[in-house]
Amino acid sequence: MLLVVLVVAEKSPVGGGSLPGQDLPTWVVALRALKQSDDQLSASLRVQQPPIIGRVQDGRVLLDPRTVQGTEEAEMLDGVKKALAGH
Repeated sequence: MLLVVLVVAEKSPVGGGSLPGQDLPTWVVALRALKQSDDQLSASLRVQQPPIIGRVQDGRVLLDPRTVQGTEEAEMLDGVKKALAGH
C-alpha cells in the first residue's frame, strides 16, 4: 500500500468537548493512502486492537500523538501497518 505521511502543525480541541472553542497547538501525523479513501483508512484504523482514532480532514487522516505514551508508539505503528494491509 502506498502512503503519503506528513507531519503538520495543527490545532486540537482541548478536553474532549469540555472546553468548547478552545484549541491547543499541536503537531499531527497526516496520512493519505493512495489506494484507499480517507474514510476507508479511518475505518480500518478504528478496528485495530487497540483502536486508532484520528480525524478526517482535507482528504487525509490526522493522528494526534499528543496522548500516545512512549510505550504505545510501536503498537500504534503496527496498527497503522495492519490497517494499510487490510487486516
